[in-house]
Amino acid sequence: SLPELITDRYNGFLFSPDDSNDLSEKIKDILSIDHEKKRLMRKNCISWAKNYCDEKKHYKKLIKIFNNSISKQNI
Repeated sequence: SLPELITDRYNGFLFSPDDSNDLSEKIKDILSIDHEKKRLMRKNCISWAKNYCDEKKHYKKLIKIFNNSISKQNI
């Protein structure tokens, strides 16, 4: 997935694009981690999604970006 959205081994796994060997290693890693680590990664993923994808937080971030852009154009 996109490295901007995934922290490797925290809420997912990253692999090098166009590197089938790296992808293969990551799949082996996923299959070999214990249940507790999988549970923790799942929890981290859900927590990240709730924080990052929250509609109100996203709206506030967009408004801040828009306001900064507008104020820079008025300088």
